Amino acid sequence: MRSGRTDVGDDRREYGRRSSRRNATRNELLLAMQALLDSGESFNQISVERLTTKAGMSRTRFYMYFEDLGDLLYSVYSNHVAHGKELLSSWWHNNGAIERDEMRRALGELVRYRARNIRFSRAMHACAVTDPNARRSVDALRRQSIEELHNVIAAAQTRGSVDPTLDALAVSGWLGWLLERGVDQLVQDASPAQLRKVADSLTAIVWNTLYGVSA
Repeated sequence: MRSGRTDVGDDRREYGRRSSRRNATRNELLLAMQALLDSGESFNQISVERLTTKAGMSRTRFYMYFEDLGDLLYSVYSNHVAHGKELLSSWWHNNGAIERDEMRRALGELVRYRARNIRFSRAMHACAVTDPNARRSVDALRRQSIEELHNVIAAAQTRGSVDPTLDALAVSGWLGWLLERGVDQLVQDASPAQLRKVADSLTAIVWNTLYGVSA
């Protein structure tokens, strides 16, 4: 008889293999979607059949890992959001303690990252307009990000580096929206010089809102 520990080990290995296959499938589909978007097609014109044909993949394989295009896009978008938070880790993971030049570097990386992935962000939001499940998923990610930013601001207020009279909940909502949708609007088709200006302006807004009074 096999031990329970062995069964758990087998389950973990199988989960790891499936996760790897899902990631590989997603990457192939993203390359195909990028090619279709680059050719001038809008997301609303792309079907599962169109995408899998472009990728040289069967629809059976697609549906092994994704329910529909919205599920595929959400998988990509959630990874983008998570990576964006990692780029802000020097700020968010240090109780809100940060120097202005360090914030500028972090926000500059965020701006450039979102610019590189703007087509998929736009596709995700286009999908959310018509797909209630996609809309709920995007809204949940946004609420989570705003809650995390609220915790950062509250921690910084406790430390005395952010004005304690600020309404942390309201400000986190405004800044969270700016860091997501605001940035996406500003980086579309932007040149490197324009991206630097976006990062400069974003830094000024965030810094002066949170740290300007007490800095």
